[in-house]
Amino acid sequence: MNEQTEERLTVAFERIADSLERLATLSENRYQHEFPTRKVPQDVTLTRVPTEEDRIREDQGASDEPLEEWIGIREKAVIEQGKKQQSPR
Repeated sequence: MNEQTEERLTVAFERIADSLERLATLSENRYQHEFPTRKVPQDVTLTRVPTEEDRIREDQGASDEPLEEWIGIREKAVIEQGKKQQSPR
């Protein structure tokens, strides 16, 4: 092998290395586009479409809150007094 052949081989190998590097970059970009990194999953929020019955209840003032949240001090006193009167002595 003479010096000129070695020089041509060196140039050819450098071009091959350059092409392989570009090909690897393109492949990596394509892979990132097709399979993006996953995000941290968020909490699940379950929802449903309200039915006609749900809308009617809401219009009439119904809610899913427990009754204890709606009863005040006076109402509790009346309920306790009613229980005392109903209980046999």
